[in-house]
Amino acid sequence: MRNTSYRFHILAALVAGVLVSHTSHSGQVPVLPDFNEGTPAKAADVNGHFNAITKEVNTNDTRLGTVESSSADHETRIKAVENTNDTQTVNLNALGTTVTGNTMSINTLNTTTSGHTTSINSLNTTTSNHTTSINTLNSTTGNNTTSIGTINTNLAALQAATVAFLPLNSSSSMRADCKAILGANESKGNGLYYIHPGTTTYLAHCDMTTQGGGWTLVMNVHPSDGSSVSFTNTKFWMDQSEYGEIGAHFSNDYKSPAAWEIASTNIMVEVAKPGINGSIIGYKAWDMSIRSFDSFFDVAQNTTLTSSVIGSNVTNVYAYEPIIKNGTNLQANRNINLNGDRVRLGVDGYTTGDDNQPGLGTQMNETSCGVGINCFRYRDVELWVDSTSNLWCTRPVPSSYAFIGRDGGCGDQCGGCDAAKGTFSEIWTYRIYIR
Repeated sequence: MRNTSYRFHILAALVAGVLVSHTSHSGQVPVLPDFNEGTPAKAADVNGHFNAITKEVNTNDTRLGTVESSSADHETRIKAVENTNDTQTVNLNALGTTVTGNTMSINTLNTTTSGHTTSINSLNTTTSNHTTSINTLNSTTGNNTTSIGTINTNLAALQAATVAFLPLNSSSSMRADCKAILGANESKGNGLYYIHPGTTTYLAHCDMTTQGGGWTLVMNVHPSDGSSVSFTNTKFWMDQSEYGEIGAHFSNDYKSPAAWEIASTNIMVEVAKPGINGSIIGYKAWDMSIRSFDSFFDVAQNTTLTSSVIGSNVTNVYAYEPIIKNGTNLQANRNINLNGDRVRLGVDGYTTGDDNQPGLGTQMNETSCGVGINCFRYRDVELWVDSTSNLWCTRPVPSSYAFIGRDGGCGDQCGGCDAAKGTFSEIWTYRIYIR
């Protein structure tokens, strides 16, 4: 609400304006009419002017209210704009901070991107290397699979061999030999046992099943183990000392102390596949007068040492095998002919011509070479073959093979004969037991 004084001042200003408008061009201020003495017509004019002025004042008052309202609205809008400006200033400051942060992030991102590019390049190289490694690994895995199969096979054989090498009795409960162990009902099957036949205790292999059991191993001859035990190897055949090791008693040439410490009345020769798990192909056993095995080779040449065969199984033995398949009784230090073709352990019955000596531990032409000297063929094992026309040096038929294995040689006078003949493909060993 506006007060009346405010309206009066507005009205006065308007009257003044009217008066001014009535001022003569001469600049003189007109004389106001005397309302006391004036005419009605003049009073009407004044009232008309007053009413017009009042109306105009009211109109202006309305317009002023509108202006004031508009001004208030404008002030509100200005405040809103100011608030918006403040908010925008804050937002702008925040935006500036964000832009700065983003600039730093972009720089960091650029650095990271560069690092990632380097890492990606390194990763590509590494991936390529890994691909190569994977291919190598796949190849290795294939080889390893094969190797694992081989290892498993070997492990099974090793486990069987380990069991075979474990003594079946204790050193505190030993007997004189395998026959005594069997007689005391202490046998646990074939394998190693402690025995004490004299002044020493040692391990010996016992065959507790073949031909009644109770057999003590005294010798093993392996014709292809890389060690020659031909006729001239007196350490193996004649010395009273262990030859080889008990741990390899079926894998290599071996002689046990039982060979000279135990006297016996039976002897047995087994033909078997090499190794601890080698199967027995065949055997033959004999009676003899009481003696040690070592004493066999102290006798004169061609001495017959056995009296009769007490048992055999030679069905699966090769036809030209020289000890258990052919002949009847064992003989030691055989001298086949005048040329001095010799053999340590053979059998009677072989009378075929020159240049052959079937049996174990051979020497050809001792007469020409001299005692203990090899200058012609010498082998661990030679076969029962017809030597007429030197058939041992040819190979059209089985009987042309003179020996098995590679142990031994031909001295310096065999020429190309040994190579031309070839070698019989089948290998077996000789296990010699006493009881």
